Amino acid sequence: TASKTMEEGGFTLVSRKPRRGRGGTKAAPTASSCLASSAAAPARQAARFRYRESVPCPRQGVHTLSMRIEDAVQEVRRSSTWASVAAALGALPRIDTIVCYGLGPFSTSTPARFQLALTFLIREALYGEPAQAEVRAASIASAANVEAASAADASSCQETDAHKPVLEAHEPMLVYDPVFSEEEGRYLESRGCATSAVNEEGRRVVRSRTLFVMPHCGRQLYSNLLSANWSLAGLGQVHVL
Repeated sequence: TASKTMEEGGFTLVSRKPRRGRGGTKAAPTASSCLASSAAAPARQAARFRYRESVPCPRQGVHTLSMRIEDAVQEVRRSSTWASVAAALGALPRIDTIVCYGLGPFSTSTPARFQLALTFLIREALYGEPAQAEVRAASIASAANVEAASAADASSCQETDAHKPVLEAHEPMLVYDPVFSEEEGRYLESRGCATSAVNEEGRRVVRSRTLFVMPHCGRQLYSNLLSANWSLAGLGQVHVL
């Protein structure tokens, strides 16, 4: 046989094992797995901050994108990951603003959607601003109704103040990644987030206590952030999650 001839000639024929078929069904990604699955991507994250890339974004509409993130918020809220993060937030001093770097294209990436959902929950925990869009809209409408009622009837205002949403004053949360599409930018603005046309490469000088949410960013971004605030006063204002 061919194998025997090869062996007699001083060579060994090595055969490959047959590959298994891909018939198995993959399990759907969970919030906890997605929030931890991008740990191998720091180099790609850092590269995105140095060079703007063009990432195709399907025209699914802001409403459809909002619904998908609503689902992600609900799943993250039920996860053990959020329980751990919420406990850590409780140990922080008052945070004046939140800056989020390196999310990735959340309209096309499931891990990025879960990371954005986590960021919304962080904002909710710190400032009382609902993480879910429909709840946020209802809260704003409720607050407006209470103000209108107070102008018309001072006595009824006292009765309705108990139901007025408590939203702490804070700067808009900045969410930035150079790969964001126009649609993603519009969605973030609809959720009360600030965006930026300038790539800071992480070199943001803080003026007040700032929480930086930087999921799986590269070392260079952390280095840039620290060097931009390299003073006793500056580093005392920087908190990184």
